[in-house]
Amino acid sequence: MDRVSMMVVCVLMVNGCFPQSVPLAMLPMEEPEAAALNLKGIDQYHVGEWKSALDFFESALRINPSLVEAHFNAALALHQ
Repeated sequence: MDRVSMMVVCVLMVNGCFPQSVPLAMLPMEEPEAAALNLKGIDQYHVGEWKSALDFFESALRINPSLVEAHFNAALALHQ
């Protein structure tokens, strides 16, 4: 690999070459209350209210601790 290619690879690694992750929704069939809280958290996430979003995701997790989407979304909110 030549020097220019190596520089491009390094820049992409440092700055990231993948789009930013977005919160995940779940189908409300399994846990409608947890799904509703997760969606409220997603709404808060999209307007930049990270703490409020995290509170909703954690509320969803109290109802269903194995809700993968809420775990992922809580991690995204914590990352902000």
